[in-house]
Amino acid sequence: MQKSMLKIFKISVPLIISELFYVIYELADGAWVSGLGTRYLSAIGSFFPVYMALFSIPFGVSIGVSSLISRKIGEKSKEGVENSAINAIILAFIISVALTLFSYYNLPEILILAGDDANYDLIYSYAEVIVLGIPVIVFGIIGFGIIMGKADTKKILFVNAFGSVLNIILDPIFIYALGLGLKGAAMATIFSMTISSFLAYYLILQKLHFDLSLRKFRFDSKIISDILMVGIPATLSFIVFSVTILANNKIILQTGYDNGIAVYIGSLWLIEMGLLPAYGIAGAIVPLVGKCYGEGNFSELKSYYLSGIKLSLLLIFPLLMGYLIFTPQVALIYTYSEASREIYYDLLMSIRILTFIIPLISVTLISISAFEGMGEGGKAFFVDLICLGFFPILFSFMLSKKAGFFGVLVGDVVGLAIGALFALLYTLRHITSKATTQLVGISP
Repeated sequence: MQKSMLKIFKISVPLIISELFYVIYELADGAWVSGLGTRYLSAIGSFFPVYMALFSIPFGVSIGVSSLISRKIGEKSKEGVENSAINAIILAFIISVALTLFSYYNLPEILILAGDDANYDLIYSYAEVIVLGIPVIVFGIIGFGIIMGKADTKKILFVNAFGSVLNIILDPIFIYALGLGLKGAAMATIFSMTISSFLAYYLILQKLHFDLSLRKFRFDSKIISDILMVGIPATLSFIVFSVTILANNKIILQTGYDNGIAVYIGSLWLIEMGLLPAYGIAGAIVPLVGKCYGEGNFSELKSYYLSGIKLSLLLIFPLLMGYLIFTPQVALIYTYSEASREIYYDLLMSIRILTFIIPLISVTLISISAFEGMGEGGKAFFVDLICLGFFPILFSFMLSKKAGFFGVLVGDVVGLAIGALFALLYTLRHITSKATTQLVGISP
């Protein structure tokens, strides 16, 4: 297990640092926006789950591409690797066109899902810019999936770091210097994503030496099917995440706390840095498990899975302690201005409660990634639906009736704890079952 842990650590460190840059960008984005006032922070908080739902398809396809490419590498099929990448890019084009047209002509109806009528005008001004930038975001997401399939996390780190730093620089320019407000934050995001997308494909072509010329393109329904076999359930998983946030937002609104969404979403963004080890390790697990699955090595596959969970919890523990000790300082990130200071104490309490979801989500994310690496998209979605959707929503709703807004937060913790235990036991049972079936198949 120690060998597996070292390999996961080696692959995941660049991913963790890469995600760190993204989280820093997210924190900076929220901090700049919160300077405009609590209402503006509530607006992007309300749009956040809608954004995740809009891009659930490219996110899902990206995971499907990563899983397929890693399995083709395990099968030692160079042609299969390159043709998978080309088919994925064709899919990216189709998705970007369809998603842009759908979103542009149905934006008012889509934004009804946010459920925040009081801030509708602000949400719309932000969303219309994001919608026009859908093609570059989609191509960037798929490009990341291609790179991840080769487990080249250093290149992912470079692209993410470059894009995040650029966005952080552009935010105050567009929001304040140019006087564009919330719309300026969206413009900064699209501009930086455009540069990042071009950079990702440059690395794919020039540094990873993919031959993606159209003359080599061969439509392969089996490749499309394999991508979607993982991609569709992964897409549904992102939708589950969005629905969970939307449901909790609705429950929070029903508690009658006007600043509840700003506090809740703000807390999730602020504690996200604690999930960095889980994000990095979950990303590393997909290609490692995919390679083991392609080779039929279930003993090593199980070792990677358990090592990933153990390493994640070891890395998370000091971050968890840091959040609990420095909560007052963390809460100031979104409440430094006079316009948002009113939510300081509630934000502080919210962070202290939600900090405990970090190790729970970590176990579930790594379980989901193990299933995605095995090409078991349906089971990955099932774990996601039950553990990150059903249980948290159920307990948040139940406890909100007793304790209002803070009942929602405690319900999240309770639901995710039950979900983490279920995910661990279910994944181990499946891996053991696969290994047993293989042994029976090869026995004389």
